[in-house]
Amino acid sequence: MKLIYAKGMKENIMKCNVGEIYDSNNGKFKIIRKIKADLFTIEFINTGFITNSYFYAITKGQVKDLLIPSVYGVGILGYANKKDNSKYYSLWQHMLGRCYDVNHKDYKYYGEKGVTVCERWFRFDYFLEDVEKIDGYSKEKYLKGKLELDKDIKQYNNNIKEYNIVNCSFVSKLNNLQYRKFSIQKEFIAKSPNGEIHYGKNIQQFCREYNLTPTHVSRCLRKLETQHKKWQFYYLNEEIN
Repeated sequence: MKLIYAKGMKENIMKCNVGEIYDSNNGKFKIIRKIKADLFTIEFINTGFITNSYFYAITKGQVKDLLIPSVYGVGILGYANKKDNSKYYSLWQHMLGRCYDVNHKDYKYYGEKGVTVCERWFRFDYFLEDVEKIDGYSKEKYLKGKLELDKDIKQYNNNIKEYNIVNCSFVSKLNNLQYRKFSIQKEFIAKSPNGEIHYGKNIQQFCREYNLTPTHVSRCLRKLETQHKKWQFYYLNEEIN
């Protein structure tokens, strides 16, 4: 294919030399290699991000440094292709949004409560590298919408407040829904083995504090079990035995 240049453009391209520094909205970058005609490899000085760009974009400063935060002030795309990994990008973006976007509908349940994302997962390309290593992951099931990323079920006895490869797991939507029911903010009364009365409204938090199992506490509240570890549980306004 024969390239057609605007008047004077070819001469300007010839003046575009390796080592020259240009500026953009993302900072300064330099040309490190000429690939062909008007296509060059550039490197951003501050971050070291390397990419290919055409001469026109270089001279206009229309090149992007994908190693600077661009998603909710913390998320970095890196060397991943967002278009080819759209479903994973959506998962990653929503995870960051819940933790760092004060306008996100779920921020009050996550970021406002101190939930964060590990620094490694600030980068989308690193998150992609780790996805297949997360417990419970199945590419086929995830792409079919059968799995969700969860940070609580795997270690329900710990006060987990960070998304990372150790804490997280992929679980079915049904399992995730069942687990969430355990954390419904509904006040209840707990009678300890020695007869002391305690009040709570979050099953998960209460179980962490007293070394109990959420599933059994939930079953006690629904009258499917009479007690758990000699504890008894009642919703408010129920008669205590």
